[in-house]
Amino acid sequence: MTARRSIHLCFDLGGILFVESKLHAIHCLGLYGVFIVMIWALMGNNPFRLRDRLFDHLQGVPSSVHVDTPPTIKGKKGTKPHAVILQECLSVTTPHQEILDRVDKHFKKTILPRSHVEYRVMTTVARLVFVPDHVASILVPIPAGFKLLADCARFQEANNKGGDTARLQLHVISNMNYEVAKILKSKYKDIFQCIEGMSISGETGHLKPSPQTYIHARKLFSGKGGVEGEWLILDDQDENIATIMDCNMTPIAIKDNASWEDARHVLDQFGVRL
Repeated sequence: MTARRSIHLCFDLGGILFVESKLHAIHCLGLYGVFIVMIWALMGNNPFRLRDRLFDHLQGVPSSVHVDTPPTIKGKKGTKPHAVILQECLSVTTPHQEILDRVDKHFKKTILPRSHVEYRVMTTVARLVFVPDHVASILVPIPAGFKLLADCARFQEANNKGGDTARLQLHVISNMNYEVAKILKSKYKDIFQCIEGMSISGETGHLKPSPQTYIHARKLFSGKGGVEGEWLILDDQDENIATIMDCNMTPIAIKDNASWEDARHVLDQFGVRL
């Protein structure tokens, strides 16, 4: 008997299934955090550039982690690699308190002598980046991403038991701290129950856009349910899309609301008719 062709459809967590909510971030800051940020803004700083300012300060925090192809971040002065401390947070299982202690030590040397207020702001906001409970609390579902996953799950349930259609397998490939991913998986267990495999950078040590991320995922997921097949990867970052193509996989770029309908057309071409 000829084995049924498999289609591996891989979702990203950040940007495809979840997005950061500014309102949730403000709530997570608490009254003290909001108050100190307001004072900082009254001193002539742009609160809308707060994240960029934090990431600039994080560039100097030491880390022993080395990533061959680090992810990048777009800032006011162009694109640059993520700070190594962020790479460490995303790619290894260093306890978050250890990372925060290192960040605080660096900020006391580099920020505190210049501005007590900015030091307080940066250490407060850093908790939204490195404390798993805080990170997970400000990530909210992207309705179009959740709907696509749910529709794929229904197709999977209806077609995977038999017939001539391709067997659809749903996976996750994501740059995310392993503790954050664990919290999200528990919080949204109803939607995650259809995911057959997860390749999270915090567990594998491979960060997108490194080709090793996709090579590792291919090996991991091919062992879940049978033969090698087509690989379709949903992503919103240009650097990742380029690597996906280099790895002989099919990228499905999500750039705006119209992209979700385009994604459904691509799936239809591969026999996944939702």
